Amino acid sequence: MPDLPRQLRLIDAIAVVAGTIIGSGIFLVPNLVARNLDSRPLILGVWIFTGILSFFGALAYAELGAMFPATGGQYVYLREIYGRFWAFLCGWAYFFVVISAAVAWLGIAFAAYLAYFFRSRRCNRRR
Repeated sequence: MPDLPRQLRLIDAIAVVAGTIIGSGIFLVPNLVARNLDSRPLILGVWIFTGILSFFGALAYAELGAMFPATGGQYVYLREIYGRFWAFLCGWAYFFVVISAAVAWLGIAFAAYLAYFFRSRRCNRRR
C-alpha cells in the first residue's frame, strides 16, 4: 500500500495543531477556572502548570513521530508498541468517544454563545 502524500506545509501543520489544541475550550474554560479559584495568581498558576504539561506532551509526541515516521499518528505508535489489536481498539474508541465528545463540546459552546444573544433580545423586548 503506497504512503499518503505528505503535502502539508509548515503553516498548514501549525494551523491544524493550533485548531485542535485551542478548539472551543479557550472560550469556556477560563470562565470555569476563574469560578473555582479565588485568587488571580492561582488562576495564572493553573494556566502555567497546564501549559507546561501540554509542552511535555507535545515533546513526547514529537519524539514518537521521530521514532516512527509513518502516516497514521497515534495508531502507528500504538501498533508498533502494543500490536495491531490494541491500536485498532484505540483507534475506534478514539473515533466513537473522543471525536464524538469533541463535536458535542463544540455544539455546547456554540449553543451557549448563541443563547446569550437570543436571551438578551428577548429580555429587552419584555421591558
